[in-house]
Amino acid sequence: MDIAGTIIIAIDTEQKVALIIKKSSELLGYHQKDILGKNWFDTFIPEKCRQETKEVYLQLISGNLGSFEHFENPVLTRNGEERIIRWYNSILKDKKGRIIGTLSSGEDITERKKVEEEMKVRSVAMDSSLTAIAIANPEGYITYVNSAFVKLWDFFNEEEVLGKSVRDLGTSGKTITLVINELFSRGSWAGELSCRRKDRTEFHVHLSASLVMDETGKTICIMGSFRIYQGIKKQNR
Repeated sequence: MDIAGTIIIAIDTEQKVALIIKKSSELLGYHQKDILGKNWFDTFIPEKCRQETKEVYLQLISGNLGSFEHFENPVLTRNGEERIIRWYNSILKDKKGRIIGTLSSGEDITERKKVEEEMKVRSVAMDSSLTAIAIANPEGYITYVNSAFVKLWDFFNEEEVLGKSVRDLGTSGKTITLVINELFSRGSWAGELSCRRKDRTEFHVHLSASLVMDETGKTICIMGSFRIYQGIKKQNR
């Protein structure tokens, strides 16, 4: 059961650690002997959420597993760092059926939470940007637009444009196909583009587009930003 990134711990009815596997103690920066017998909540749970976490434990040992079978809370490592753990809880009973403690396996989701928070911040930043932004899948179908994009193209809401082909945005599907081909060839493209709103009126934008790739170099989406073009038309580059 020594699984990296996983905490497996048993806590008795006095809130003391009765069992912890080696990998779990290493994740916290301790030797097993330094954790066993310690009050789990007073020693390894940050003060800001200690009482709430204790209350969840008290619900568990009273037999109320239902809504507390899964729970997330931070734990403290030896160097004072907080790691966010998603717990899967169960109740321990003796041969007579009496509850003698809890057994929990916890997954360290700290990095996942950081990524989720970063994505939330980026999403808010993009949606509040005055620059029109769109994201399409590698096949060229739109998966995200921000409010500025909806306004620029005069759509009622984002639902009107999601799922459309990027070729539908310009006055010439052939021109956009050429842009996409160059984008996949070079990784980015910038230049002026003639576009058409929902009411068929035409306008010119300056488009900056790039491929977004994963760690293996595989394209996962296309991102483009659009600004109303108000200068002398220049050659695409």
